[in-house]
Amino acid sequence: MGQPREPKAPPLQNTGAGASSAPKPGSLASLKSAMSKQGPLALWGPAALRPYASYSFQYGDGLLRVPGEPVNSSLQMLTLGLLTEIGTVWTLDGSLTRSMYSSRLLSDTFDSSIRVAGRWSFDAWNFGVSQGYISNSPIVAETGGQNNERTTTTGADVAYSPGDKLSTDASVGYSRRLADPRGRTVTWTGSDWTQVTVSGWINYQFTPKFSASVGYLMGWDDLSAGDDMSYSRPQVRTRWNPTDRLSFAASWGMERREVDAVGGKNSDSPVYDATVTYNPTLTTSLSLSGTRDTSTSYFNDQTIQTTRVSLGFGQRLLQRYFLSLNASRGESEYTATNTFFVFDRSDEFDSYGASVSTSFLRRGSVSVSYNYNRNASNSNVYRFSSRQLGFNVGYRF
Repeated sequence: MGQPREPKAPPLQNTGAGASSAPKPGSLASLKSAMSKQGPLALWGPAALRPYASYSFQYGDGLLRVPGEPVNSSLQMLTLGLLTEIGTVWTLDGSLTRSMYSSRLLSDTFDSSIRVAGRWSFDAWNFGVSQGYISNSPIVAETGGQNNERTTTTGADVAYSPGDKLSTDASVGYSRRLADPRGRTVTWTGSDWTQVTVSGWINYQFTPKFSASVGYLMGWDDLSAGDDMSYSRPQVRTRWNPTDRLSFAASWGMERREVDAVGGKNSDSPVYDATVTYNPTLTTSLSLSGTRDTSTSYFNDQTIQTTRVSLGFGQRLLQRYFLSLNASRGESEYTATNTFFVFDRSDEFDSYGASVSTSFLRRGSVSVSYNYNRNASNSNVYRFSSRQLGFNVGYRF
C-alpha cells in the first residue's frame, strides 16, 4: 500500500513486466499449480538445500533507452540461486543474475537478491519476520529508460485467532529504494525513497463461504530530494466463495495523503482492489480484476494514481502443456505535491501476453511467450509500443 507500482515498461526488463492473474488454488490450469514439490538436493543437519537455475532469451523492439529514444535489442538472462530451508521456520533465498543486451545503448548488468524469512506459531498466535535486498536494472515506462535500483526491505507481522470466526492481524514494513538512470537524461536524475507502513485488521468469518474485515493503514514516505508525505487509509475487505468454482475478493478504502512542505497539496482519493475467479473445470481458470492505487512517483514532488483492469485465462492442454493468456488496460495520472509546481502528464497503457509452458524431468520447466506493451502519453518522449518474443528454461530442486 502506497509503494511504487510495478513498472509499466517495455517487455525486456529484469524484474518482469505485466500482471498475470493467478488461478484459484486447487486449479490445474497453470504449470506451477500442477507440479508437486520434490525433495531437496541435499540435507545438512536441519537445513534442506534447493539450488535452482534459469536461462531466458527475449527479443523486443521499441525499448526506451532514454526518454524519446527507442531501440531494438535482445536480452539474455542467466540466474543461479539457492533456497535453504532451515527446519520448518526459516528460509534463506539468494540469487545472482547476469543480464546481457545485444544493443550497446543498453547496459549489461550483474544483479543480486537475498531474502531471509521466518514464520512460527504458538497456540492461537502466528508470527512472521523477513529481511531482503535486491539490486536490479529494469526498463521503466514511468522514467522512460533503464534504471539502476537497490532496494532493502524489512517486515514483521502477527496474527491472533482466538476462535473459528474472529481473528486479528497486524504488520509493519520498512523499505528503502535508491534509484538513478543508467543512461544520461535531463528529465530524471534519480530518487532516494524511504517508506514505513503500519497496518491492522479485524476479521470475521460469518459463514464458511463469506468473510469480512475492517482495517487501517498508516504510512510515511521520506524523499531525499522531494516533499515528504504521510498517509492514512481506513479500509474494508471481503471474500466470498458462493461455489467451489466461483470466488470473489475485494477491498476498498479512502486514502488521505498529507504533504509535509510549504505549499504542500493534501489529497483524498479512493483506492480499491477487486478480483473475480471462475474455474469451469479443474484445468481451466478465468479471472477478472480491477485496481486503483495512489503512490509516490519516481519523479520528485509528484504522486501517481494508477487505475488498471486485467483479464487472465489459464488452460491445461494435452495433459502436460499449459496455455496462459492475459490482457490489461489502464491509466496513470501524475500530480504535483506542491502548489509551486505544475505537472500534467497522463498515460494510457495496454498489455497483452500469451505463453505456453511444460515440465521436464519432474523438476524442470520450459516456456515460450509473446507480449505486446503500449504506452500512450500526452508527453511525446514517454510514448512507446513494444513487442517481445522469448523463451525460458529453468530447473529447481
